[in-house]
Amino acid sequence: MNILNEKLTCIWHFALWVVQEQVCKEHPDLPKGTVPAELVHRSLEFLKDHFLDSKSAWGVMEDQKWEEYLTWLNKEQLLTSYIQSRNPVSGVSVTLDDLRSGNTGSPLPSDHITSHALYTNKFLT
Repeated sequence: MNILNEKLTCIWHFALWVVQEQVCKEHPDLPKGTVPAELVHRSLEFLKDHFLDSKSAWGVMEDQKWEEYLTWLNKEQLLTSYIQSRNPVSGVSVTLDDLRSGNTGSPLPSDHITSHALYTNKFLT
């Protein structure tokens, strides 16, 4: 096995562990091992061709992808004026229960957030 394959295998196992740990943190009520390794493995298998861009660069953000994401968030009415807080400030933030009950504030105009302000590739070159 060459060094590249060894590194990819190591990354693969690390990603599997990270996903399983994250699920356990987000859902402490679930028994350990609830998320089958096979499910995570299949998910990573599906995503593996998307980890690198066309120039084999890892982690590079593309404006078009962010624009598509913002369009989806807007369509789903997820871009709103209120943010979640454990200590809400009137007119600015609300509790998670408030957000879940529909108290999300006003929809943000689609031109309120620009995709290029959400990321940087500055440290990847």
